[in-house]
This record gives sequence, C-alpha cells and structure tokens, in this order.
Amino acid sequence: MAPGGTRVLTPEAGVISRLSGHDPALGELPGAVFGWSVYLTTARGFFFATHLGNRHVHVGQELDAGSIVGHVGHWPRDPARSHTHLGFTAHTGSRPASVHEIEAVARAPRVPGHWP
Repeated sequence: MAPGGTRVLTPEAGVISRLSGHDPALGELPGAVFGWSVYLTTARGFFFATHLGNRHVHVGQELDAGSIVGHVGHWPRDPARSHTHLGFTAHTGSRPASVHEIEAVARAPRVPGHWP
C-alpha cells in the first residue's frame, strides 16, 4: 500500500519490454482493474508494476536501478486503497534462485518515508 502519487522505482537495471493497462481517468474496470502497467526485463528476470496513475517510460527504454517508471494511482472513490503490485519472474525457475531474487527485491531502492 502506498498513497496515490508515490513514485514507483525500478528494483534493478533493465529495459522496458511492455506497457499495458488503461487510462486511470476511465476509473476502475470490472474485476478491480485500474491504471497502467509497466514491464521491465532484467538480466535475472522480469518485473512488473501495476495500478499506476501515470508512467514515464516507453518500450525499449533502458533504465538504471532506482529509476522512476511512474506513480501509484489514486484509486477511484477510495484513496485508502491506493497501491501498486510489484511482481517478479526469475529466468532460472529454481527455488533457491527464486528466494535469492526475492531477497534482492527486498534490498532494492525505496522511496524515502514509504513502506515497504
């Protein structure tokens, strides 16, 4: 959970490989679908962030760790629900490697003053 407008940062260096979602001005779609999504391909796997209110990247853009990709969207009619999801899929697929990747994300750059 994070207040709408909180910066969303890349956990590591990579390339924007895909953009999806819909304009947040359209509100929440059936199934609690809201806002933009950004996909980042790195040397170790694929990251995605969703429920963004805006995005500041384009497909093919190379980013350093800690780069701003967008901001958490202001959830329609319920500001306390504002949040983003950060997902990761490792290239390796083995459990020890996946645990290592999750720990690496836990050490990734954070926006000061916001949890986690």
